[in-house]
Amino acid sequence: MNGKLKTAGIVFLLFLALGAGWALWIGLKALALIAGVGLVIGLGAGVALNARGKRLTGPDESSGVGFTLSDLRQLHKSGQMSDEEFERAKAKVVEAARRASEREQAAAAAKAAGLAADDALRARRPPPDGGMS
Repeated sequence: MNGKLKTAGIVFLLFLALGAGWALWIGLKALALIAGVGLVIGLGAGVALNARGKRLTGPDESSGVGFTLSDLRQLHKSGQMSDEEFERAKAKVVEAARRASEREQAAAAAKAAGLAADDALRARRPPPDGGMS
């Protein structure tokens, strides 16, 4: 084999390797770009759906975030809460429990009667004027 031909072959293989490396680098960059854009879109959609779900469901009163009567008694007993504060807080906890119980009973009655829960709840409560009209 001729020396010039051998040198030309080596130069050709070197350029071929550089070209393949460059193509691989460009391909990997493109793949990384596509994956990054997909990740950003996916995260954005997840955040949007999570926010939408929270907005539609609203706050949950029975989530256990508030105090229980036991918690209030312990705070009162330890002196961290006055008698007046304890009584006010206790009244709020009892009222919230009563409302939750009414909602559950109304939902059960509505399911049994085939009515909407709101209609069943209204049917259980007396009219605002006390029925004096």
